[in-house]
Amino acid sequence: MLKRWMTVGLVVMVMICCGFTAMRGTPELVPGVLRLHIRANSDSVEDQRIKLQVRDRLTSEFSHLLAQVQDADQAEAVLQAQLPQIEQTAQETLRAAGFDYGVHADIAVQTFPERRYGEIIYPAGDYRALTLYLGTGGGHNWWCVMFPPLCFVDAQQQEENQILELTEQAPPVTLKSHIADWLREWKWPGYTES
Repeated sequence: MLKRWMTVGLVVMVMICCGFTAMRGTPELVPGVLRLHIRANSDSVEDQRIKLQVRDRLTSEFSHLLAQVQDADQAEAVLQAQLPQIEQTAQETLRAAGFDYGVHADIAVQTFPERRYGEIIYPAGDYRALTLYLGTGGGHNWWCVMFPPLCFVDAQQQEENQILELTEQAPPVTLKSHIADWLREWKWPGYTES
């Protein structure tokens, strides 16, 4: 009898938990957003650094275009008209740094992970984005919310962390077993070190 009541109680708890999860649901995508997505040629330190230089140059030369924009559609139209200039500016930045691979820019739907800007949460999902492919576009990428303009909230820290991940070598790991030390100390019969 007790076993039956425990089973019923467990089933009820599972149903309650599932019900709360279902009521919470999937977060809605934030409407009216346009993202910027810069994809590096590769994960090499040099390609990651030039990606950041391209980002800095593009944002300094083109951010004024979005200063008076009222919505994401208008931001997209402005940037769509500037795609050739955006590609040219990125290409000039690459050439000045000695890189000879190409650049391609487009505006399309891209999939992004969740992103937090202070109290604002942009759920993971598909968003319209200006995407800039440097070379093959196969390396780590940098992205932000371009409209509304949230690109520079914690961007510096994010990029510093990314470059550190690529440049730092993990220190060698030494594993130690207290049991093996104890067996070695007591010269336990049958214990051999491997």
